[in-house]
Amino acid sequence: MLRSLLSVAVVTLFGCTLALAEEAPAGVPEQTKCPEQLDKFESGGASADFVVKCIGKPVSEDHNPDGRFVYLYKLKDGITITYLFDSKGLLLRHRVYQVKE
Repeated sequence: MLRSLLSVAVVTLFGCTLALAEEAPAGVPEQTKCPEQLDKFESGGASADFVVKCIGKPVSEDHNPDGRFVYLYKLKDGITITYLFDSKGLLLRHRVYQVKE
């Protein structure tokens, strides 16, 4: 599924904001408040549960044999954002894509 996203252009996240929850669930090591922008989740500090708490359930999940997994979210204007988590459920990185018109 993610391989099909290779045909889309990477875009910046400036202006990509959502109304996010204010409180993080218990046990989140570093990041304690949901960010105002989707690119402000802290790598290594945001858990998968925290991301879901802040922006909701992803439209797709992909779990790899090594324990890593990806959450995929579809936004307005053809924008897609993916979050890659390690086997412990901590955020490794995110990517943003937009379909070329």
